[in-house]
Amino acid sequence: MVGMLSMVLEELQDIPLYYELARLCNITKQSQGKVTVYLSALLNAGYRVSLTHANKHGIKTDAPNTFIWAMMRAWARREGRKSNLSDGSPGKTIMEKKDDLDDTVNFEEHPLANPESRKNSLKRFQMNPEANWGPKMRSKTSTLKNMENRKKIKNQGKYTKKKLSEEGDSNAKKLRTDIGSS
Repeated sequence: MVGMLSMVLEELQDIPLYYELARLCNITKQSQGKVTVYLSALLNAGYRVSLTHANKHGIKTDAPNTFIWAMMRAWARREGRKSNLSDGSPGKTIMEKKDDLDDTVNFEEHPLANPESRKNSLKRFQMNPEANWGPKMRSKTSTLKNMENRKKIKNQGKYTKKKLSEEGDSNAKKLRTDIGSS
């Protein structure tokens, strides 16, 4: 609880929404670096930034979208990766745009990029208590589909069984008449 509450206290209270780094990287088709690298870039540019309790890879910031996308373009140049974005995709439009901000992004580590709760290795996100701990599946015996299947299985070969029993009855009668006549 201490880790979760300290993380909430470190959050920017006046910023209601957050960016998910994994989603930003997915849009621009690049690998995600360390969270502190992105936090440093935002802090070095003079913006306020914090992590969020709502998402492990989420960051809250007062930086405008133009700087966020300039940061992603600068990250792609830093990594030296060629983009394999399809024509007309939002990621391709974002990555092809040229902006003066692109050259101002600085990824050098900032002293405030690693929050205290993270430095102290506090448990900031609760883990599932055990494997498959959530709601279980509904019982299969109560579903109508299974009832129909049971009926099908029960009646499987019904006509064959009836035919065999009729043949057996006629053979028994024939046998009785043969025994009676001899």
